[in-house]
Formats: sequence, C-alpha cells, structure tokens
Amino acid sequence: MDPLWAARQFKHAAFVASKRLGFWLRDTAEHINDVRWKAAEERSPFHYNPDRYRHTFLARPDVIASNNRSVPSLVYSFWLGPRPMSKRRLASLRALESELDVPLVLVTDETVNEFLVDGHPLHPAYSLLSDGHRSDYLRTYFMHHHGGGYSDIKRPTSSWTASFQAIADQTETWAVGYREVTSNYVPDLPRYLGKDIKRHYRAVFGPSAFIVRPGTSLTSEWYREMHSRMEYFAGALAESPGSDFYNPAAGYPIRWTELLGDVLQPLCLKYQDRLLFDDRVKPVLTDYR
Repeated sequence: MDPLWAARQFKHAAFVASKRLGFWLRDTAEHINDVRWKAAEERSPFHYNPDRYRHTFLARPDVIASNNRSVPSLVYSFWLGPRPMSKRRLASLRALESELDVPLVLVTDETVNEFLVDGHPLHPAYSLLSDGHRSDYLRTYFMHHHGGGYSDIKRPTSSWTASFQAIADQTETWAVGYREVTSNYVPDLPRYLGKDIKRHYRAVFGPSAFIVRPGTSLTSEWYREMHSRMEYFAGALAESPGSDFYNPAAGYPIRWTELLGDVLQPLCLKYQDRLLFDDRVKPVLTDYR
C-alpha cells in the first residue's frame, strides 16, 4: 500500500468524522436548549416588556384598528413562479383539498390580481422578489386585507374546522397558529429580541400555517413593516432581482426569513395575549419538496 495514499485517506476520514462530530454536538446542544426552554415556558409564560425592544420595529407607534372583523372560513395557499409542483407537492395539495374540511384557494401568478383590494396595489418591487419571498409578501397582504387561513403546500395533520370555530367564538383572539417546534427555526435577530425569541420560541407561531382575523392591530403592523422593508430593499432588488427562492441570484439582498419570520414572530411576542395556540393547524414539516 502506498503510504502517501494511506495518509491522505486517513486525513480525509478524520476530517469527515470531525465534521460529523461537530454537527452532532451542535444538534445535541440545540435539543437540550429546546427541552430546557420549553419547560421554562410552561412554568413561566412569556411576558412582553416593550422597554426591551426599543431598538426594533416593535417600538413604532401602535396601529389602532377595529379588530372585530369576522374570519372567513377558507384557506389560501400560494404557488408562484414557473416551476411545476413535484409529486410530493401535488400530493400535499390534494391532501389539503380533502382533509382541511374548509375550502382551499390556490393562488398563482395568473390569479393573484383577482384578490387585490382597491387602493392597495402590490408594492412596485413585488415582481423583483424571489418566488418564495413573493409568497411571504402575499400571505401578509392576504391575512391583513382578507383574513382566513393560510397553509404552505404541506400535508395537514388535522381538520381545521374546530380551529376556525375557536377564532370565530373568541372575538378577542386575532390569530390561531401552532407553536414553533424548535428554537433553530426562529430568526437570528440582534440583542434582546434575538435572545428572547430563542428562549421563548414556544411563544411564537410557526410560519407554515395559521388562521388570522383581518384588519387587526397585529395585521396592520405586520403589513406596515413589510412595506417598510420593501421600500428599503427596492433599490437593491432592482440591481439584483430574485428568482428561485432556494438558489437566489448573486447579490440578491434579502435573507431567507427577513420578510416573514423576522416580522411575524416578533409581533407574536408583542401580541401574545391575542394569540390562540393550536397544533391542529400544524402541517407535516418533513419530506414536502
């Protein structure tokens, strides 16, 4: 055996083992934190203190809204861009249609204009977003103006009829959603907000499915912040527009969670007392592509 070849093979094997060990240690630490923080949340639920978030968009003036509009019993999903659905996505779509027990409305590039509200056009930079970020934008637009349910095209785990009935019966409730499943899924944000949203990941919605009352202070501030971010990114998007969400073009300026999780999940902390957590709306979060 060539000693040099053997040494190279040993070095490669050691490198692979080191990487695997590093991933295992990281995943183990995240799991331990999740268990510890989940137990702490159950003992002492999150309490919102606005003084901790003066450096964030949460410190902007509250939007005073009517907050008493009804919630339509239907669920929106979006499929945007030229890519056809995979077999798994098509199977998930069929499951949504048959298992939610409420109507499902699939919105595409060809039909989105049918849902626009007079006086509230899409932001001029909307067309420059990646397919995935256009979906993030539309779920903000739809939940604020129309309300109802939203689901990613992922298999449901339950009927949604009881969840819709719950928000209809509880007029003080502005949104229903499932608790985030791991602190690894919440955004990495700076300072106290980043620290608190990690430790209190069970106090925020997962972003893949929810039911929302339209026109509340929550949706108004969600919509306002979305448009503020669109204004900020408009120039950079004109220089480097998006395409495929999973493989954005070089220079594309927007991070994965910057238009949805970075906005909605902090607002979940702010309006904690207006949320209803219900894991019946949680979809299957694995093997969906």
